[in-house]
Amino acid sequence: MKAFAITWRGLAGLFDELFLYIFLSVLWWVGVILVLPAGPVTLALHNVANRTANYKRVDMSLFWGSLRKNIGASWLLFGGSLVAIVGLLANIWFYGVRSGWFFVIAIAWAWVLLIVLMAGQFFFPLFWQQADRRLILIVRNAVIMAFRYPLFSLLLMILQLILFAVSIVIPIFVVLIAPALIALIANFGMVHILQDMDMAPPPPYQSN
Repeated sequence: MKAFAITWRGLAGLFDELFLYIFLSVLWWVGVILVLPAGPVTLALHNVANRTANYKRVDMSLFWGSLRKNIGASWLLFGGSLVAIVGLLANIWFYGVRSGWFFVIAIAWAWVLLIVLMAGQFFFPLFWQQADRRLILIVRNAVIMAFRYPLFSLLLMILQLILFAVSIVIPIFVVLIAPALIALIANFGMVHILQDMDMAPPPPYQSN
């Protein structure tokens, strides 16, 4: 059930800075359509989302400042994730359309894809959360988090997919809200895991 609470935190973070995140969502789509800025805009969006998830102030300067930095790392994370997912889907299809033991191999590749998706949601959040931003450490830590909290990571990923699928029904939501919301949920989820491991400060509470 914690994944639902984290999703709610993501929604709350979105509406607290609604106009900012609408603008960032539009910029993300522009970057993806233009292809070359896709990695940098994704990393920059997660920089803003990460600060929101850590209960810090956010503004556009965070996005513009990080957009011009870490271009190589952003594309290694974005492009590497994309290539891995496409490659795994191709393997699943290749073996899945065959009979016998080939189908068992397809199931094995499907499990690998699931692990990649569960860990992959934490790649960009961890880039901004960690002091050491070596990509091998980011991937390793993301996999560790996914294996240590498998049900939470799985449900959180499913909720993100459901929200994205629902937003497709209303296209304006896909353009204006979905990218920022997915980034916020992933960052809040990553911070929650670190809080549970006593590796991040707890969320601030205001007494009534």
